[in-house]
Amino acid sequence: DGTATWDRIENNEIYFDNEAHAGNFDGDLTVKGDIIEYASDGVVYSKTSVFAKSLISGANTLNTFSKDQFKTAKYVISLVSGANITACEILVAHNGTTAEGTTYGIVDCQATSLLTDVSVSVGSNTIDLTITASSDCTATVNGVAHY
Repeated sequence: DGTATWDRIENNEIYFDNEAHAGNFDGDLTVKGDIIEYASDGVVYSKTSVFAKSLISGANTLNTFSKDQFKTAKYVISLVSGANITACEILVAHNGTTAEGTTYGIVDCQATSLLTDVSVSVGSNTIDLTITASSDCTATVNGVAHY
């Protein structure tokens, strides 16, 4: 229950052209799909994506954001296998050829972590995460990429 005011909807996108409407929300906002923020000049500023993927024990590569549109990203990753849960954050930057990342805030709800390793790389079109899991599990990735 709530209200939102927008100026127009085109091609399944909602536009807030009038500054009086910008950020004028009251209540919950449910979004199915990605959230893309544009700067005033129309350039993509950030993109928020959430997805889940089944992982096998060992290395699993996940394609995430377009390397041409975004230069940095922050991911919150949850790995779940029954009652076993591991969560972490990863901060990534890339220059189109090389990607670097740091993993921090690793939290385990059990003695043995579901996360063995995580690395980042630049794919042909995307920034890729390689998550090495200690056993089969489901990964939920919440990523925010920035220009």
